Amino acid sequence: MTAKHEALHRLFQEEPSLLPRTLRIVDIPFPDECEVSVINADLTEIVPIERRCDTLLNVKCPGGPYTMIIESQLEEDSRKVLIVICQKPGTARWAREPKTIGLSDRPTSVLYPIVLGPDNVPAIMDRSEAARDVVLAAFSAITHGTSRRVNATTLGSSPSSPRWV
Repeated sequence: MTAKHEALHRLFQEEPSLLPRTLRIVDIPFPDECEVSVINADLTEIVPIERRCDTLLNVKCPGGPYTMIIESQLEEDSRKVLIVICQKPGTARWAREPKTIGLSDRPTSVLYPIVLGPDNVPAIMDRSEAARDVVLAAFSAITHGTSRRVNATTLGSSPSSPRWV
């Protein structure tokens, strides 16, 4: 990070109300009734891998709440990818739909996330198949964790019934 990188977004951290003022200056409508506050942008996990955005703002408007990310981008960076993991088929279908990001009158982008859910991740129920890739089998089990069919199979009363491994 450089001072230039930090300067591009830090003002919004110190003064979140700068966001509506800035948008209005560039002729992008922003409702007067909105409240803007800073959210902790540190997304670091227990394993020390840095995953954070520069500034994260919470905006409350009559039309609904928004989370706005302010990212200083000094050079091209194509390494950012969104992957959504779901346990419910309905949630997976919803997540696959294009997501418009930005204000309703001025969307800034459309997001097409990669979605892994019970409708496209196979249920691995064969022991030999599971043994070939234990991690994939575990992921499959987690992804299908709320499936009635899988739970019924797992809890089958017959010793010869197919079971999750």
